Amino acid sequence: TTPKATASAPKPEKPKTSPEPKPAPSITEAPRPEFAGEIYDLQANDESNLNKNVGKWIVLNGEISGVSDDTLSFKDSALQAKLPNEAPAITAGQIVNITGLLKSTTLLQIEHPDDIIVNQPIKDIYTLEDEEQLRGMSRSIVSVQATVSEFTKTKTGSSLYLVFHEEGPGFRAGVSTKKAEEGLDEEFLRAFIGKEIIVTGEVSTFEKASGGRGNRLVIRFSKKSDIKVLGE
Repeated sequence: TTPKATASAPKPEKPKTSPEPKPAPSITEAPRPEFAGEIYDLQANDESNLNKNVGKWIVLNGEISGVSDDTLSFKDSALQAKLPNEAPAITAGQIVNITGLLKSTTLLQIEHPDDIIVNQPIKDIYTLEDEEQLRGMSRSIVSVQATVSEFTKTKTGSSLYLVFHEEGPGFRAGVSTKKAEEGLDEEFLRAFIGKEIIVTGEVSTFEKASGGRGNRLVIRFSKKSDIKVLGE
């Protein structure tokens, strides 16, 4: 008789292996820009823009929530900053502007002690000597006292400027013709050339200067009454 065929034992299944995780994309770290105006101002609690600027040099503005050894912590933020040697004394509650390389969304690397500015008390009137501090006060309403060196405008005439100086990215007071009140025009502004004025407006550091010189500092105003001639 023919022997009956026996069923073969089932082959053991190979264990399933999880796919190897893909390596995180490498971040190319940018070299330090030549001009301060080329560095983007960010708030310590602005998580969205911090994510977009990893690997770049930034000016970080924020309130210190704690200091531990060589590390700064910021209010309402997971970001920390490593202090360099000989850094200035800093305590919780102080407002700082720090220039550094954003290594990740949680770590800012500071290169020099001079890259740390502990904000001075708010002033009634700022001058050209306060330019560095003003650059860390984006969107703040301030009054600036300065002498107008010249008048200029954009090619389209959509923005009009009183120029204080053009060194580096430059420092101006400016008005958009769309937002200017009636009578705030080129003729009105040219009358201030050579005069020392006090202009009140919003600090802006997002306007690009020509020739790759960085971001211009502009005090933006919209009313004729925002400008006063000193002594008048």
